Amino acid sequence: MVTRGEHSSQALHPVADFVVPRAAEHPFLLAGDAASVTRPHTASGAVKALQDALCLERSLRASASAAEALHRYADERSAEGARLVGLGRRLGRAFVENARDWQAMGPAEVEALSRAALDGDDSYLYGSVQRQG
Repeated sequence: MVTRGEHSSQALHPVADFVVPRAAEHPFLLAGDAASVTRPHTASGAVKALQDALCLERSLRASASAAEALHRYADERSAEGARLVGLGRRLGRAFVENARDWQAMGPAEVEALSRAALDGDDSYLYGSVQRQG
């Protein structure tokens, strides 16, 4: 495809992921991609940032101090960041690093591969997927 198009060069973008051990420690807070960088396979960047903001609001409303709010926020969002990074790694391994012959697969094989990669995890994009078999 590259050689048939107008452009004859390629641009590569490295894919990386990263999660901090704790998303907040008084007086500091990390949100969005600063707290955890997920692979593009999760399609979660904007949603994660919004969920971080909502969690911070809930935590501030429910806490007597900023330190307590940050502790609540970190408990919830640190775990979610780690879960999303794990999900992205599984999806990357299944769909990119160990890519199958997609043209040879039928709907049942794609569904089985997807269920195995999601491993019972869920997300706003993929819904709640339970592993079968």
